[in-house]
Amino acid sequence: FLPVANDEAKNQLRCKLSLPKNINIILCVGHFSQDKSALDLLDAWLQIQDNKLEPQSAIIFIGSRNTDNFEVDVDTVNKIQFKSNKFLNKYIFFVENTNKIYEYYQVSDIYVLPSLREGLPNTLLEAMSCGLPVISSNLDGITDWIINDGVDGFLFKPANVNELRLILVKLLEDEVLRKKLGVKARETIKLRFDILFTAQNIHNLYDKLSSK
Repeated sequence: FLPVANDEAKNQLRCKLSLPKNINIILCVGHFSQDKSALDLLDAWLQIQDNKLEPQSAIIFIGSRNTDNFEVDVDTVNKIQFKSNKFLNKYIFFVENTNKIYEYYQVSDIYVLPSLREGLPNTLLEAMSCGLPVISSNLDGITDWIINDGVDGFLFKPANVNELRLILVKLLEDEVLRKKLGVKARETIKLRFDILFTAQNIHNLYDKLSSK
């Protein structure tokens, strides 16, 4: 989970994945349940498009839409598919699953985690490791523990589509800010979530517990 070397490498990877070049890509990863709230991201993006003749950004949704999966919400899937229809495969892309998810982080410009509930969100850590500026719902003791708001990402109140929209606009319009946040995000991962650092913390915890 590393950033791409440069814009040329990013565009080559976009061609490989049949994604548009010269446009900002927003990425969201997670199955289509109510808790993952992908519909909030779509609604925020659609509001941004209301006054535009041509979208200046695209969205990739990675996750299962298979309603046989108990975690997938049928109503959420139906609403997202209906609202996406106008932009499908031009500005909105659905990827059911992939063994190379890191490539989708590498071709993206912004990562959004709009969840109402999470454990430790690995996708957020993966996006930050790839140097992406991230936007996440503010979940007490979870995402607010990972993200320093305004420094290595942005937090918004869960289910607040308007707040999410405003942050998206801010990042889509400011390439310098995106790059600054992305650099800081990767630094956060290297300093706090590197495997050696994490393993040592776990080792120390077991040492502490075993000594009691």
